[in-house]
Amino acid sequence: MRLSTLYERLTGEERQALAKAAGISAGYLYQLATRWQGRKPTLSTMNKLAGADKRLKLSHLFAEFSEPMQKARA
Repeated sequence: MRLSTLYERLTGEERQALAKAAGISAGYLYQLATRWQGRKPTLSTMNKLAGADKRLKLSHLFAEFSEPMQKARA
């Protein structure tokens, strides 16, 4: 599952718990999930996210963050 998809489905508390389990801040999790300013996690962080939630697979995260960013529509 894509991080962006999972993030949309989680409650605020679940997002906090995922961030804590992955050893990152909730703010950074938001930045990654929304690709804020082109943010991309390191391989180490992707591995931690995959370990923190069984719905996230390293291969899916790698594919998600390897895709080019879509430009916002005006």
